[in-house]
Amino acid sequence: MVEDAPDDSPAAAWDWCQQLSEYGLHLGWDVAAPEWDRRIRLLLVAALRAVWTHIPPDYRPAVEAAERYADARHESVLLRAGVDEPPDLGEGLAHVLSWRAYETLDPDLVDDRKWPLWVRILTSLACDPVPGRDQLSATEFHLALFRDIFGNPYKPVAFDAAWRSDTAVSLAKHIYEARDFGAMPILADALQDAGCEHDGILTHCRDPQQVHVRGCWVVDLVLGKG
Repeated sequence: MVEDAPDDSPAAAWDWCQQLSEYGLHLGWDVAAPEWDRRIRLLLVAALRAVWTHIPPDYRPAVEAAERYADARHESVLLRAGVDEPPDLGEGLAHVLSWRAYETLDPDLVDDRKWPLWVRILTSLACDPVPGRDQLSATEFHLALFRDIFGNPYKPVAFDAAWRSDTAVSLAKHIYEARDFGAMPILADALQDAGCEHDGILTHCRDPQQVHVRGCWVVDLVLGKG
């Protein structure tokens, strides 16, 4: 019996990728487009919200501003964040997480060093000694966030406008604004009622192991967000 050759297609490689830097190579440095910039900021925000209790209160507004900027695209949002400068030199988890939060206020997440700033922030967050998790679990979590927000660009979804029923759109708005991701299976039901039988969409919504955050690619499709 001859076994099937392993699937080494770009689509499969994306699904099984285990390194944040590999996703960085895919997106490269061209993240100035609003679509990439928005998703990347929401990715960073989700990663920082996962360690929220360890970020000093003075720097949490930076994360919230980065999230607002992702949709608003007005640089004044960053300027009004209430965080004017990075934390004083110091040690410990609170200090380094303050730096991560501050860096999200950068209007340009690309620079001339080896990796774009957003890749370095995510990689650093995975390595930070956060109580209750190790580097492997942190990296796996960040990879899950990446897949939730970006889906698989090698498997583009042709979303039928007919699937945007009033119920589906109302649910998606609620999920996005309230971060009520427990309602994702209900969104799948609404999409299916509207005629959607796309396995990737329905599975993503109903998988109990799937991580969901603001910027989830299915919710974005329903809302028509970039």
